[in-house]
Amino acid sequence: MVKASAQVLSIRKAPVPATQCLTLACPVYNLAGLRAAVDNGANSIHIAYRSIDTSTRLESALARDAALRKGVRYAHEHNAQIAISLPQSNGNAASWSNLTAMIRDASNLGIDAITLSDRALMLYTASHFPSLDIHYAMPQSAVEADSIKRLRQAIPFKRLILPRVVSAAQIREVCRIPGIGVELAGFGKGCAITTSRGDSDAAQIRPYQPAPEDMFGELLLSDTLFHDAVGHCALPEEAINDHLYQHDHSHEWNALNVLPQLAAIKVSALRIELQSDSSSKLARLTRVWREAIDECLQDTQRYNVRSAWIAELKQLVSPARKG
Repeated sequence: MVKASAQVLSIRKAPVPATQCLTLACPVYNLAGLRAAVDNGANSIHIAYRSIDTSTRLESALARDAALRKGVRYAHEHNAQIAISLPQSNGNAASWSNLTAMIRDASNLGIDAITLSDRALMLYTASHFPSLDIHYAMPQSAVEADSIKRLRQAIPFKRLILPRVVSAAQIREVCRIPGIGVELAGFGKGCAITTSRGDSDAAQIRPYQPAPEDMFGELLLSDTLFHDAVGHCALPEEAINDHLYQHDHSHEWNALNVLPQLAAIKVSALRIELQSDSSSKLARLTRVWREAIDECLQDTQRYNVRSAWIAELKQLVSPARKG
């Protein structure tokens, strides 16, 4: 379907089904990063449009962004989607007016999805721009299946963006909700998959006994990945999918290890984040995860983490040497 606007002619690709498994999502910081991610296999691009002043009216803020227009066209030409995240309204009329104007511009530009945590803006988008997919960026306190189901009765959002730290049980629970895609932080600073919702009190740590209701089963929650902890990943530095947390073996701990389990419960998308605006580094990161996901989906039984992937990721997260 072709959608025209005064600013751009954009080809809207068919929406990705909510049940599609393990697509690859990449946040980008500039047009060069967008092209690098798309060229190396990203299925969707995340753009956080937060650098603007939402307290005063900025007429057509998105529509005036020439790089964004080029990025939308480039992504669609290469069969990738664009999702743009907007901040919450701060409660005054100027902020609301500016944000709703940007949602209108996003629709005119052919952007595929809006990522929001503000429920009022979600309702506005659903009622005024039904062609825009809504992605719900969840707060930590809201990851609960019943409350998500109730919210979806009022707002037809297509995807849940889970918090950066989330338990295995929570992932399993929300993946069971029909018709909603689930996006998980698979790589990046401050991300973690923990063993349960338990708090981090040291008194809760005791020898781990695998429980039948655990999402990934005994394979994932064995001491080979989580050591002897209950309630969380033992310590923050032992988060399985954040290289920057690990001290001695940072290159060995990441969500690459659990791709088959994530595929089995139908996680829709993995988001990989690089704390750098280097397009060449983002290209390398995307290429590693594209290869890994493709191999996992091709044969989950034979899937193995390659040492070359680990070496590449280790290099990408190592601090640059001063010389």
